[in-house]
Amino acid sequence: MKESLYLKKLLLIPLLFFFVAVLFSQTQINTVQSNIITVVMDNNYPPFVMQNPDGSLKGILVDQWNMWQETTGFRVQLIGMDWAKAQEFMQAGKADIIDTIFRTPEREKLYNFTKPYQRIDVPIYVHKSLSAVLSYDDLKGFKIAVKQGDACIGQLRTLGLTNIVEYPSYESIILAAREGIEFVFCVDQPPAQYFMIKYNLFKDYRILSILYTGFFHRAVAKSNPELLKLIEEGFSRIPASTFTYINEKWYGKSNYPVLSPTLVVILVSAGACVFIIIVVLIITAAVMRKRIQEQTANLNKILVALQQEKAFSDAVFTALPDIFYIVDTKGTILDIKQKDKPYTNYLTDKMNFLQMLDSEEEKTQFLHFLADAAQKLDVQIQNTKRIINGLMHYFELRIAPSSNNLFIVVVRDITPEIQIKKALETSLKEKEALLKEIHHRVKNNLQIVASILSLQIDHMQNDTDKLLLEENKNRIISIAQIHEHLYASENLSSINMAEYITSLVDEYHSYTYLFNKNIAYELALEPITFPIDKAIAVGLIINELITNAVKYAFPDTNGKITITLGYDTDKRITLLVEDNGKGLPPGFNPEHIKTLGYTLIVSLCKQHCAQLTLAPASSQHPNPGLKVSISFLQ
Repeated sequence: MKESLYLKKLLLIPLLFFFVAVLFSQTQINTVQSNIITVVMDNNYPPFVMQNPDGSLKGILVDQWNMWQETTGFRVQLIGMDWAKAQEFMQAGKADIIDTIFRTPEREKLYNFTKPYQRIDVPIYVHKSLSAVLSYDDLKGFKIAVKQGDACIGQLRTLGLTNIVEYPSYESIILAAREGIEFVFCVDQPPAQYFMIKYNLFKDYRILSILYTGFFHRAVAKSNPELLKLIEEGFSRIPASTFTYINEKWYGKSNYPVLSPTLVVILVSAGACVFIIIVVLIITAAVMRKRIQEQTANLNKILVALQQEKAFSDAVFTALPDIFYIVDTKGTILDIKQKDKPYTNYLTDKMNFLQMLDSEEEKTQFLHFLADAAQKLDVQIQNTKRIINGLMHYFELRIAPSSNNLFIVVVRDITPEIQIKKALETSLKEKEALLKEIHHRVKNNLQIVASILSLQIDHMQNDTDKLLLEENKNRIISIAQIHEHLYASENLSSINMAEYITSLVDEYHSYTYLFNKNIAYELALEPITFPIDKAIAVGLIINELITNAVKYAFPDTNGKITITLGYDTDKRITLLVEDNGKGLPPGFNPEHIKTLGYTLIVSLCKQHCAQLTLAPASSQHPNPGLKVSISFLQ
């Protein structure tokens, strides 16, 4: 009796453990049942999951989870977002389940995965223009667009492809490809096919290779194995026909009943002749239909192109202020464009273009231009004029070769341009005449001043004062010569320095005689033109240098002054004034001399950015002479 009671107690112990285990598991399940199950997934992965305009989700997985909810009785909350954000959402503990996830070694550290339920091929797409890209090695250096958080990123980096650009969704990658921003991308095949067809890119890209093949899983946190078991049990209870119905709803029905082999043999044997005839007729009709469609499509393209070309040419003709003639080699008018332009009644009522030309010379010239245009294949220009409605009109004819020995003659009324040109020429001539008269009067006034100074010199007793007035008179004469040359010149903005310096030297001969010295002048001048302000400066400088040479360089009555003007090797213009006199005293520096002459020379050189150099003209003793070099920028 005691042994029997002892055995019963031993049997109660495992039963007690079993009861506790069942009670514990039931408590965990009840805990799951008491809460809403939150499922996070990619929100833009057609056809598995997509968003409606109102933000709600639709697709194969949405229908599958709805069936799971009906089957298990658990309430499911589906949340869709960009894939990278969905992973962050799950890792933050805000969701119980993450769907549409590939299984990788990194993710296995975080999640427990269900069995795979969908195979997904992951290709690399390249633009068809990248014909030289044939392998992964050829992709090095190219940008590869991927979705943020996608498992393909690790696969690409394993292959050494590190130039990766991340986008928030597959659709944003396809949009970037359509805009010409991306030319290589890695996108899972189902959404890639959907978006490339949607945005008309399917013919523009090719698959380089299948990078790898992944599988969709559903995953839960490592700490929640009971939920993983609940998910798999719930989906296992859904009938296979329901999954088939959901797939056919989104993919379309692709499986049809197949006839039995016996029935197929009977049908093929009975209708072989009829089948062959039908096939031949179908093939013939298909070939004919294809040819007709191709010819129709080509004709439609040609028609559209012709319509577009005509619309464009009509718009061009309307926008231009010209009349267009199509003529043959004899000038016969075959067609006219823009008949509604001014004066077209006169210009468009002729049968031959030669009728619009007055003189035989113009007609001969027009036929000559037709021949030149045909031979040289370029545009010929002829000007003509006619009196229309009592007014003179000027026309420009542009003759251009066309096809089939035809020509396009563009007639433009250039009367307003000619009138403006003539008015400008008349105004310019009036202004030039006025400006010449001003220069003439300024020259006369300066000569009057010079004459007054001459009279004053004759009445002065002090030789020093006479010499000062004579130098000032020479300065005035050098300026007056400028205005005299401008009055006589066709160009009122510049001076020929060779002519100007020559006339100055002629004036200085009389000044030389005041000192009873016989000085010869030697000129080597290039016909260089200077603007007025620089020419005045050069004239004053030459005046001062000749005055100083006459006064101080020659102790006796003989001497020579050489003036040279020409281009230097460094693209500068150099003025040289040399004499064979006694030269400068030792330590002479023009910048430290307070005389008016050298002060004026230094000041004018600085004003015109000229380089002033003083040096002995030769090594002879005791008359080394002086060479003054002044270099101007061109």
